[in-house]
Amino acid sequence: MKCVLCKKEEVIEKGLCQYHNKAQINLKNGFIKWKDGYGEMSWRTYLIENSRLSETGKYVKEVIEYNLKEDVGEK
Repeated sequence: MKCVLCKKEEVIEKGLCQYHNKAQINLKNGFIKWKDGYGEMSWRTYLIENSRLSETGKYVKEVIEYNLKEDVGEK
């Protein structure tokens, strides 16, 4: 089975390869920290804000796009 995003790597969890899965985990962990620092923030707002950052890497941006499109993740 291939990753739903890159179609290259073997899937390890929830349709994602090791790189996209790690990006998803990092996003979820970062969301907790952002909420602590910025107060109440929706998952969607967090994703949009992170997608705009120049520091955000390729795999993270791909996972953000996937999360926004598929409405995946925190509610």
